[in-house]
Amino acid sequence: MKKHLCAYLEKWIKKQTMKITILFIFFFSFNFQPLKAGERLSSNMGELLLRHLQPGTTYNLTTLLQFPLEVVYEGSSEVILKLDPVLPEENEKKEGFENIPDLEWIHVNPNIFETKGSTVIHSNVTITIPNENALLGRKFIVYLWSRVAKKGGGFGMGIGTKSRLLLTIAEKKNNPENFTQGSSYMGFKLDPGMATLKKTLLGKKIKALKNSKGSLKIINFGSENKKFKIEVVDGSSLGMEPPEGMEWGSKETEISIKPNKIKIKAGKSKKIKISLKLPKKEKFYGKKYQYLLRVSPDDLGEGISSGILFRINLETLSK
Repeated sequence: MKKHLCAYLEKWIKKQTMKITILFIFFFSFNFQPLKAGERLSSNMGELLLRHLQPGTTYNLTTLLQFPLEVVYEGSSEVILKLDPVLPEENEKKEGFENIPDLEWIHVNPNIFETKGSTVIHSNVTITIPNENALLGRKFIVYLWSRVAKKGGGFGMGIGTKSRLLLTIAEKKNNPENFTQGSSYMGFKLDPGMATLKKTLLGKKIKALKNSKGSLKIINFGSENKKFKIEVVDGSSLGMEPPEGMEWGSKETEISIKPNKIKIKAGKSKKIKISLKLPKKEKFYGKKYQYLLRVSPDDLGEGISSGILFRINLETLSK
């Protein structure tokens, strides 16, 4: 019995290290700058974290997520839209992540579009990790920059919208024959994308969201009926650092999620209620915490773990 249990655990651990983790940190575009009155450019992809990537492997985000990069131009001008991978500016870097060594790792296809007025364009993003052992355990950052130019004119510097890709390479190289990428489902979003609680009382149950009776709305805008699960995750387990001046939420916090599993038909939405309660202890006064909740499809295949992260920023009352 013990022998079989050990064999099972070894197999289970191996599977976990082979999984890709895909997380939308939040669902808004960065660095948006208006083009002119009545015009705007936006993207469906904000910050995307991909973990446990394997050297020597190519990842197609459209296949993995069933959700290509989408860029929306709103306006009446004839414009050219261009999508390119770019290195971060100095103020766009993230602690613990180094610039991607070569922009050729990232391919956007197609990456240029001509349009006459408002339009929605879709493009496929692929990430190819070179087959180099020196990459194991490292973390990289790169941006996808969607920008616009008037016909006959140039592309304005800094004008457009950016999506941030965070790539972490697996600590250990796996046998490709035992690895399957699987696929996920990202045809959903959260409303709102974040909650902020200030001057929170200790020892009292607090609604995470003051509006809508403390409810978080999950919107299934995709084409499939889906089951979703909602769970608390530890930011450190994702290789992330808390925002400056904050800590990851205490494990002593009571977090209630009702329901924590929910089925939503295509094109529909449902609400879940979230509340938190911190013990009334001296050590919890005057603290700033961030809690992460992951909303993910409940029927993922082998080799992939994905979801959208919902942030709760909580500041406790000073004594």
